[in-house]
Amino acid sequence: MKNCPACGEKIKDDALKCKFCGVDLNLKKCPWCAEIIEKRAKKCKHCKSFVEKIKCAGCSEAVEASEMRCSDCLEKMVEAEVEERVADVKSKLDLKNWLILGLLVALGAFALSQIF
Repeated sequence: MKNCPACGEKIKDDALKCKFCGVDLNLKKCPWCAEIIEKRAKKCKHCKSFVEKIKCAGCSEAVEASEMRCSDCLEKMVEAEVEERVADVKSKLDLKNWLILGLLVALGAFALSQIF
């Protein structure tokens, strides 16, 4: 048995919906504002806080994403998170650029085959 995240009543572990309040159990409470959000959400749509832990770039400890500094090594978490997201975007752009280049080469080869 587990507690419903919305009303707190005892429900079955494998329940998909609370029989007391009817809430969808693919939801959870935001740890910061206590509003109901999707279970897999990384950021609360109500208070805009991150709801999961991130790895500190300095010491690799799990730290709440909304913290400004790691409590163990005092690494600035905001900067570490921004750097991580910038690297993620850059890798996606690199892949996109290669895909576009490949498409252009294929189109060029096709156009040449039609001419000759």
